[in-house]
Amino acid sequence: MEYYVPMVMIGILAAWMLSARYQSRVNANGGCPNCHTPVPLTRKPTSARQAVWGGWTCTNCGTEMDSRGNEIEGRTA
Repeated sequence: MEYYVPMVMIGILAAWMLSARYQSRVNANGGCPNCHTPVPLTRKPTSARQAVWGGWTCTNCGTEMDSRGNEIEGRTA
């Protein structure tokens, strides 16, 4: 039992660092592919796909992006 807590904490830290890396790469490429709004560091998944695979929905125009910042076809509000 004593090994689970550090392992969970390391997993959460690794996920947070990976998310920060993806966010900085997407913003370095211009953010949203349609309106070029930067994506936030913290994200709220708007679909099951985003919850599992990552990605963002643009707060400005509603375009859904994958974790690499590419527009997902047919997913614009």
